[in-house]
Amino acid sequence: SLVAIKNVLVQRANAIYIFGHYLKLMFYPMNLIVEGSFNHFKEVALTSWKFLLPFVILLGGGIYALSRFKKKDLVSFCILYFLVTASLVSNVFILIGTNYGERLMFIPSLGICLLVAVLLSRLFKTITMEKPVSDIQFFFTKYSKPLLVVMVIVLLFGVRTMARNMDWKDDFTLYETDLKKVPDSAHLLFYVANHITSEEYLPTLPDSASREKARAKAMKLLSRALEIFPKYADAYQRRGFIYNQLKKPDLAEKDYRDALICNPTHPIVYNNYGTLCFDQRRYEEAKFYFQQAVKYNPVYAHALNNLASVYGVFGMGETEMIAKDPSNKNTHEKLARESFETAISYFKKSIGADPQFAEPYRLAAITFRNLGDQVQGNQYDKMYKEVSAQKNAKN
Repeated sequence: SLVAIKNVLVQRANAIYIFGHYLKLMFYPMNLIVEGSFNHFKEVALTSWKFLLPFVILLGGGIYALSRFKKKDLVSFCILYFLVTASLVSNVFILIGTNYGERLMFIPSLGICLLVAVLLSRLFKTITMEKPVSDIQFFFTKYSKPLLVVMVIVLLFGVRTMARNMDWKDDFTLYETDLKKVPDSAHLLFYVANHITSEEYLPTLPDSASREKARAKAMKLLSRALEIFPKYADAYQRRGFIYNQLKKPDLAEKDYRDALICNPTHPIVYNNYGTLCFDQRRYEEAKFYFQQAVKYNPVYAHALNNLASVYGVFGMGETEMIAKDPSNKNTHEKLARESFETAISYFKKSIGADPQFAEPYRLAAITFRNLGDQVQGNQYDKMYKEVSAQKNAKN
């Protein structure tokens, strides 16, 4: 969303505002979130305290660090280490394509940890020791105060870490927990909706009523995401996919068209739109959309398999025409063979893109038999059973 701010000064001011949020989390790691894109961090103006406060703190810290650098001040090093490493991912100097990610502060956090250690050592005058301490009792007696402070820090941050670890139990727990903290994040709304309607999650629900409830919830989340970000292609795509599952093809088609307006190079949209057309026997349209999906993602296994299936249907159509139009038998046989051979080539590409995807093996076996090649048909049928068995074993 920073890219969408055309005024460069305002853009950088918002980057500094987020930078300040990172700094706050170093000392007060509450409300940690997995996702903070549009529109969680609302755009701030150049006069906002949310920008001015971190700007003053970061600028002041930078000036102090530079002024003390030649004196080899450890505090100077800690501050500069934090600022330099954090600047690479802060969007202040260069836009990196990610608004916000707490993981980005892993390396910079070392500077803050060192800074706290140095300040505690100075406070309790433990910065140097004349000789190594071999007596543990003496060590804990002499440095009881700084050790107590460190133990409190470790305890507080350790408890916070353990609590946050519980949120990472699985994707659903993480997304559901964090959505309460970032209700205006269009991306997280999509994440939750996408997860609860996925092929992996829906089968885990106990009955059809639960699955319908999950789909209904997902529709609300996606509609909310589109209210926040009306040009969100992924949200249109997923809502269209659910509409199609709910046997509402007209609404699905509208969402797919809107998605392509927002992002005309989205392979998943093209594949899902092609699937809708295929189910309605609009095979020429399906072929076009599958071709577009493969154009924008040449290793998209499902789209390659679907495109192969279209050619398989064309081949079957020509085979049926042999009986209906015997005077042109040779022509129909030729066209059928060409369609089946093209289908085989795309099935093989699908298998090459994802060898664990079982469906193209099964359909390739059928297609080989349609070509009269029983040996290859049996071979691919065997591979289909092997891959299916491996998948079932994993599940």
